[in-house]
Amino acid sequence: MENDGERWEKMGKEIYFSVIILLMLLLTGFACKTDSTGSGGRAGVQTVDATVGNKNNPESVSVGYGRVLHDNPRILSGDPTLTDLNLDFSTLLLSTQDYITYSSTLEGSCGPNSTDYASDLPYSYQQCFKVLRKSTSVPLVSYKGRWAFDPNGSDFTQVQSYYHVNKVISKLQDFFAALYRLSIIQHPGSYPTAVSPRLYTQKAYWTDNELMVYSDCDLGDLASWAFYSPANNYLCLPCYPKIAEHPELTDIANHPNFCAAQDPTVIYHELNHAFISVLLNARNRAAALALTLAKVQMGGRGGGEEAEAIGEGLSDFSSYAMNYRTHLGEWGMGLLGVTRPMSEEDPMHIDGISRSDDGRLSYPFYVNYDPNYPKEPAEDPHLGGEILTHFLVALADELVSVCGIDRGAAVKLIYFCLIETMGELGDLTSKASDYQTGFSASNLPDRVNLSAISDTSGAYLSYLWYRAVNPLNYRKFMQSFSKFFIKLADTNVGIGAGLVSCPHGVYGKDQLEKLLDKYGLLLFKTYNDNGNGVLMGHSGTLTAVTSGNALRSISIPKDYLILNPKGSTFYVYDKAKDISAMISSLKSAGMITNISPLIPGDLSYNNNNGKISPGEIVGILPVLFNNSNSIMGGVQVLANDWDHGKLVDWTPVPDVSITGGNNGDPHAIYSGDLRPCNIFDDEFPLESEGAAPLATGTPSVGDCEYITRLNGTHKGCNLTAAQGSANYCYKIENEMNAASAVQEMLMPICLVQYRDDNESKWVSQKRYRENVGFPQEKCLISNSPFDCFIRVIPGADHAYYSKINPMSVWSNSVVATESDLTVSPGNMFLMEINPRVPPGTTFDCRIRARFTNCDDCWHDPIRSDHDDYLDYEYAGGKPFKILHIQFTVTD
Repeated sequence: MENDGERWEKMGKEIYFSVIILLMLLLTGFACKTDSTGSGGRAGVQTVDATVGNKNNPESVSVGYGRVLHDNPRILSGDPTLTDLNLDFSTLLLSTQDYITYSSTLEGSCGPNSTDYASDLPYSYQQCFKVLRKSTSVPLVSYKGRWAFDPNGSDFTQVQSYYHVNKVISKLQDFFAALYRLSIIQHPGSYPTAVSPRLYTQKAYWTDNELMVYSDCDLGDLASWAFYSPANNYLCLPCYPKIAEHPELTDIANHPNFCAAQDPTVIYHELNHAFISVLLNARNRAAALALTLAKVQMGGRGGGEEAEAIGEGLSDFSSYAMNYRTHLGEWGMGLLGVTRPMSEEDPMHIDGISRSDDGRLSYPFYVNYDPNYPKEPAEDPHLGGEILTHFLVALADELVSVCGIDRGAAVKLIYFCLIETMGELGDLTSKASDYQTGFSASNLPDRVNLSAISDTSGAYLSYLWYRAVNPLNYRKFMQSFSKFFIKLADTNVGIGAGLVSCPHGVYGKDQLEKLLDKYGLLLFKTYNDNGNGVLMGHSGTLTAVTSGNALRSISIPKDYLILNPKGSTFYVYDKAKDISAMISSLKSAGMITNISPLIPGDLSYNNNNGKISPGEIVGILPVLFNNSNSIMGGVQVLANDWDHGKLVDWTPVPDVSITGGNNGDPHAIYSGDLRPCNIFDDEFPLESEGAAPLATGTPSVGDCEYITRLNGTHKGCNLTAAQGSANYCYKIENEMNAASAVQEMLMPICLVQYRDDNESKWVSQKRYRENVGFPQEKCLISNSPFDCFIRVIPGADHAYYSKINPMSVWSNSVVATESDLTVSPGNMFLMEINPRVPPGTTFDCRIRARFTNCDDCWHDPIRSDHDDYLDYEYAGGKPFKILHIQFTVTD
């Protein structure tokens, strides 16, 4: 159905704030909803006698020492409502001195605190981080080797930042080193650890280069508060940040004594984003992959992307791991009204939230719940991440209670599982572990993220899978986390049973599943021990979830997700200024790399009329409807090319060779007619309307019924390459037959309606171009004939929605009133329209959709063992609900 512009305007699509939100998400910073001064001081931390104070003179400390704020001012003062920004911070200092560094500047290594690992680790740590006041500042130099400065000055803030950054890095590296020692040195091969044996020799334990920390950051124009930039590897801790969009906070935010670094929990949270980047890419760095081509992040598109929410939840948990306090940001965020609890026992929560079985902060009901403004839900990853944080804190509490271990040991075990989970799920080598039963290190089959070979553009297929095709969500993350937990903690179950003990009881699979279910996170039926690789993904061990433990975790069949039956089925956004800002931000984050040269740089064709016109770049927001009686969480729409076509009338062309690596003719595949397949639930189109013929016997490569094993890639495989090399593929993966493999085509989502002799057919854009005599060089991308007229921009080819309520659409599910709705760029995908498309041309774009708590999107229901789909199957339509966006291009 054609979109109506009035409805779009009614939704308030001035997307300025949406672009800001996207940039904030890309920079993984704090969000500010800001409407009150907040509160939230929590007991349990020793306070300072404010009548004593300490002026922190250099003469009062030893060489290498100084003094810092050990917690934020509200905690140290004992006043949970403290707002005095003119407070003399010397009154909050302890009289005891703190070791800072013997170095003359604030530059440190990233080694562990403990000396227990010194003899085990095969590498001496390098300098890993540096603290400066601003990006343009010279390093602060100690005064006679001492680091005692006026607590109300900028020099003190630099020392404060250094101390707490170093504290976090040391503790997290402790966890890393302890797990390496356990899994690689003491018990190698006892379970399929994701930790690489080359972790230290390849310096994979830290970021690509030195982390820069700015304690009075001057790079915060894009965000209103602290953030970590994964693209540029710096930590921005601003003082008196500008919050122009919130004038009611001017007196607070613009106060010269208000700095993010004054609250260590802010530092703990933001620094953990850097550590997440380390963990996700640890196996990639260890394998020396080209991270400039594919450095994975925890999300990045914004909107309702669950990977982003998981990253925020993990970073909140980092604060808990440092101080064991179940509240975050009492000062730094509290003054801005955005503190966050980490336990249902926090009095900040609304009535009804508790530690009772049915009172937990459960998924997906509370995915947009804001404890600061419980009547004003919002689609914000910081809020969505609270579910994960509450679960992890509850898990720590249960480990302490059941196992009789101290809280530090419980947190350590949880971090072991988090390290394993992120190492496995972010692995672009696709192996998941160097220790796979029955395989040597040089002959490992793929288990995650499809395959590490490159497509014809040089990009890793595994990166595409991680980014969009099978990205992180709550189901996938908790399934992997739980798999490692039962291997490390359960004394009765698992390959590596009992490596980490529970000496005074048993806390294993059954207990974990029951706790997951209380949070609505028991969304998987097996632990997928065998992975998703085409070779071994349905072989070997497969641990099943005890079905009786899934009482509160609701799953819904995918057929209940439909396009809006009560109005517009999609909205178009085509305001030039805001689309341009979106494109710029996605380019700067490395998510999109190319725009068609036919589209003018100033987007002068974009006319802001809410319709699709020639020459525009438009944002498409499908209006999805939940036709069930339960909440859908983590909805994703994919608009990338997929296997729903068949190349017919194809004849071999000279110099076509799969076994010759990249030497084959890249245009050989253009000789045939790519027709849509009618084998999916949408039954589109009929064969009389242009569908490809079905197979007459056993389906083979290129047939509609056969799903490509390598996402249509036919130039990267080499049958003669050595096993373990970058372009080696098993014969089952590269389809074995060079002549037929080139027919294994992916098809763009948009077909064209073509009328000839009173007959209408749905044809590929290539077929339409040939029929109307349109020159190939005038296509959006001159050597890409299959998306000549309409092209979804790679990297902006998927969209996310945090939840859809029962019998409702997304826009009515994430806010209290529709007038409050803010659309993020992550809620839409971007599409280019060829300036020469004749007005009146009709297109049908076949998108795929699914959601996290989907009953039949992640495992094939016809399999009695409920094993997960293999990675290659996500190149087709079976795991998805297929929906149609149909429109006619207007003048």
